[in-house]
Amino acid sequence: MSASGDRTVHLVRHAHALPRGSWTGPDRARRLSARGERQAEVIGERLAGVAPAAIVSSPAERCLATLRQLAARTGLAIEEADSLEEGTDPAAALADLVQRAEKLERGQSLVACSHGDVIHGILEALEPVGIVPASAAGVPKGSTWELAVDDGWVSAARFVAAPPPGDGSALDGQA
Repeated sequence: MSASGDRTVHLVRHAHALPRGSWTGPDRARRLSARGERQAEVIGERLAGVAPAAIVSSPAERCLATLRQLAARTGLAIEEADSLEEGTDPAAALADLVQRAEKLERGQSLVACSHGDVIHGILEALEPVGIVPASAAGVPKGSTWELAVDDGWVSAARFVAAPPPGDGSALDGQA
């Protein structure tokens, strides 16, 4: 995806969660649905293959749960980042991710999990400079945007579809 030497941020939108309307507890504690749990398994398996150097997540349970399989597979701890929480400033989230990526060795990657509003805002910030085409700025639950970071900025982006709602055996872009 990226030129040699880049660092990559695998920016995951949390997997499918229980509907807001049916959840009676605090929204931050809302869990994944059964479908989301299956998505998280596939996400963990796929992203373990990129051998990330770090994992960071919104403190929301649905984001943490999306990355637990990955953490178990890699032995890495999930670091919570308030900058990735729902309703936060996407520009601040992007700056935090770029700063974290720049601390990695060249060729290493970081996996981060956030929410649709934050990720959509990040993609909107990348549209004017031609990194993300306006028509491609989708953020289905369980999908990933791979962001190449070099010299303190995102130089390229690539979309990876979410695991399908079925058994999770293939990726098809449905969320």
